[in-house]
Amino acid sequence: MNLGYSYFNKSSYSSIILGLISLTFLNMNLLFNTMFNTFFLIQIIGVALGLIGLLSKESRKQGLWGIFLNTFPVIFIVVVSILSLTINYQP
Repeated sequence: MNLGYSYFNKSSYSSIILGLISLTFLNMNLLFNTMFNTFFLIQIIGVALGLIGLLSKESRKQGLWGIFLNTFPVIFIVVVSILSLTINYQP
């Protein structure tokens, strides 16, 4: 096994794991009706690791999964925030 292939493969799988952790945090925030955690360091690290995983042909699919899993909570929070601003409380 090549050392470079192992590094790209590990970075793409760790990106997937970080994406699943961020989705778990999002579900916990929605379940317990708490404020969204706007600290996006987990998603930034996950996207960076996914981009590193895209550099190898063998780990490209896992890198894309990691990028998609890490960008979904950010897009969800932005869309929910924009939709909450459209609510008119007074007629």
